[in-house]
Amino acid sequence: MRHHRFSRSFLLAAIVSLPGLLSGGMAHAQGVQIFDQAPTLEQLRSIIIPESNGTLTRRIVFPDAQSAAVAAPAAQQAPAAAAAQTAEPSKVALADSPPPEPHAASGVVGFRINFALDSDVIPASGRAFVERIGELMQQEPQLKLRIEGHTDARGSDDYNLGLSKRRAIAVAAYLVDEKGISPDRLAVVGKGKTEPMTDDPFDALNRRVQFARMD
Repeated sequence: MRHHRFSRSFLLAAIVSLPGLLSGGMAHAQGVQIFDQAPTLEQLRSIIIPESNGTLTRRIVFPDAQSAAVAAPAAQQAPAAAAAQTAEPSKVALADSPPPEPHAASGVVGFRINFALDSDVIPASGRAFVERIGELMQQEPQLKLRIEGHTDARGSDDYNLGLSKRRAIAVAAYLVDEKGISPDRLAVVGKGKTEPMTDDPFDALNRRVQFARMD
């Protein structure tokens, strides 16, 4: 399936763009689940769409030696059934298992994408993160996300605000161009250095991209 490629100017016009909040000063980000490696779809879904895990999930259970021993007397009483079971040794059963433990921050997830200095080009090492978000949005067509760019405290307020927004736009462009996500399902915002994750605002760990669910 081919997708049309959109220019940055088109994205700026099509994506609802939220202003950076510099006037309020710095505020520590609270309860955001940050990943250093690309999470699974199940992990993303449990954070961004926690209500989807409200029912029991299904897991594959392989018969073990103990269950086979328990079934032996019954097999002696019902040889026909035992023969049928023997004919299909690879058959597995589905059993209910509890849903994953809920995460502290529902609806918000962050990725450490290592952009080069003064660059808004998504590095090869960061594409897996964005790919996973795109896969989730493809599977959940009603899901809308706000993409937030964050920097550390190096550089001026205006510089970091502009850089963080350009990086958020780059991520949105990738989702539109490569994953076919409609621009009206995305919003971008540059947070600059206003919401550090650590006590040290210059810490490189504060450089990240976050995705927040929009209801």
